[in-house]
Amino acid sequence: MTLQEAWGRAVLNMDFKPLTENPDFRLECQLLPGAVVTWGWSTPHALTSSYDPSRENDDLAIAWGNRSSGGSISQRGRDALSEGGPVLLACDESTRATMGRSLAHTTVRLQRSLLLSMLPEADSLMMQQSIGPDNEALRLLDGYLSVLRAQPLSDPELGRAAAVHISDLIALAFGTAGDCRHIASSRGLRAARFHAVKHWAMSRLSDPSLGVAAAAAAQGLSARYVQILFAEAGVTFSEFVLSKRLQLVHRCLHNGAFRARPISSIAYAAGFSDLSYFNRAFKAAYGETPSDVRSRARGDISF
Repeated sequence: MTLQEAWGRAVLNMDFKPLTENPDFRLECQLLPGAVVTWGWSTPHALTSSYDPSRENDDLAIAWGNRSSGGSISQRGRDALSEGGPVLLACDESTRATMGRSLAHTTVRLQRSLLLSMLPEADSLMMQQSIGPDNEALRLLDGYLSVLRAQPLSDPELGRAAAVHISDLIALAFGTAGDCRHIASSRGLRAARFHAVKHWAMSRLSDPSLGVAAAAAAQGLSARYVQILFAEAGVTFSEFVLSKRLQLVHRCLHNGAFRARPISSIAYAAGFSDLSYFNRAFKAAYGETPSDVRSRARGDISF
């Protein structure tokens, strides 16, 4: 599949034209029921499309970059400067776009019905750049998409749920109100906040003092709210952190690169400050001691 087919037509229904002699385009794409998420990095290029009544696709696309593209987007007789903020586009309408600089960009294409269910006024928001860089829903959307990028979903039900959460966050970013705002906040926003807290905690497992208060403060949330998020998932914050620390140690014990490293050193590096507690927790989780796991990984013992 060519670049033209893979991104321009498949994602945005647009034709792609490089604007440099040595074009470079890198693309990752995840297909979800009702949504397509694309992460790209590209050198300067132009995109064009013409209205085609034979196209049955009436999806909506939201595109944004990590900084100003040095170009513009035109649709419905309106022009928008590509300053890095999201722009809402109709995939079945005539569009022109140019990107004058190399940059990373993200595109989300949604079924029109999916977004309209949470953002009924979407048509009136086309080509309006009203979302600032400090918008919480956009920040959480970026983080939520990063999780999907690192851990692609293969289960259709999980994929559909992810598409709904993405739609919720986009609707909130564009300022949906009333019942739609309440539903999107209690569903997509809540899920994205939960992902954000977990991601923050997992990046700090080595800190023995890691606690729910610090995690909540880092996300601008109350400790009680974070506790509720974990309770809804059937686990406490402390149980989640303990599980991830034990998994980290378990992986290290199977990794030959850590073979010469003392088990105590691995446990301390994973955030455990009490070796007795670590050993009890490890045995309870895996049914064998850390030494047994290491020995079996080395081939010293067998079961």
